Amino acid sequence: MSNIVTQILSNYPGKNSTTEQAWDYIQRTMECCGWSGRMDWHGNAVVVNSSQLLFPCSCQNVSLVEGNSSSDSGFCEALSLDWPVYDRVRTLDILVD
Repeated sequence: MSNIVTQILSNYPGKNSTTEQAWDYIQRTMECCGWSGRMDWHGNAVVVNSSQLLFPCSCQNVSLVEGNSSSDSGFCEALSLDWPVYDRVRTLDILVD
């Protein structure tokens, strides 16, 4: 994983900064979660401090959520450690070329 992406995910506080908006857009548009998958988010302090129950809302697969409501940014709370997120791995190499 790119060092830049690692820093973005680790330092993502869910405050809707320009960098966070860009990353949220990428995850929503590409229907993915992280660079290699959702485990990329397990180094984020907010996620770690929530006992892994908070996850980035932009990762959320709305087809897996009752009521299909979702926020576009920040963090959402999962009911279990099995986050309702996209499991697809997308190649984001175009971002670092």
